[in-house]
Amino acid sequence: MNTAFAVPLTTVETWPDEELLRLARAGDSDALAALWSRHLGAAYAVARTFVSLDADDVVSEAFVRIVETIKRGKGPHSAFRPYFTMTVRNVGRSRFTRQAAAAERELKDIDLVDALGVDDLSAIDFDRAVASAAFSSLPRRWQEVLWYTAVEDLKPRDVSAYMGISANAVSALVLRAKKGYRDAWIIATLGSPPDPDCASIQKDIVGYVLGTLPLRDRGRLRTHLLACPRCAAALEEAERMSARLDGFPFTSHEALAS
Repeated sequence: MNTAFAVPLTTVETWPDEELLRLARAGDSDALAALWSRHLGAAYAVARTFVSLDADDVVSEAFVRIVETIKRGKGPHSAFRPYFTMTVRNVGRSRFTRQAAAAERELKDIDLVDALGVDDLSAIDFDRAVASAAFSSLPRRWQEVLWYTAVEDLKPRDVSAYMGISANAVSALVLRAKKGYRDAWIIATLGSPPDPDCASIQKDIVGYVLGTLPLRDRGRLRTHLLACPRCAAALEEAERMSARLDGFPFTSHEALAS
């Protein structure tokens, strides 16, 4: 394994990712070393899903790509772990494709086509597309905290070190981000209404379903629904999606990265 980044200095290893990335862009190799050490475990967890590949090689190549990207003035300014793991995933896929003829892919969905029908697969593809669209529409800070807590199942006290805020602040941010994700999921599911007059009503529908629509706007919504079957159907779909999201079934990082 490439060990060039294996031992960060203690002076920087407790700093938040955003600060470490700022220093890395300025050429600080200790900051890069700290990022490598902090997020190495998550990167290996993704690399090992490609059972026919050498995880050491995949992770090392991914990190070298990120370093080169940062040196060009591009790449992440925050949320380093999602960026790192997605780069590992992309490297793994690229390597796997090159040796696909000799490798047996042992991922969770290897026999999905045989186990499910076409309609089921279409539903899964749609859910993944909706999840990705909803997640991508969120502010970067919300994406970061949701990734750590919902995808990687980290505790607020662990996330606080990565984000540079207290554990209590992480918990509060998670609540706002989950609400935002729920809103975004429903909006992405409904899609853009073909009638411009329905665009503002669609926002009211989401607010009504989530219980945040002011009383003064509910009369206008009811009047519109009586005259618009399309929006009435959208309300039924939004209510169905809201019930489905009661347990906040956050999808896998595969869906969010698609």
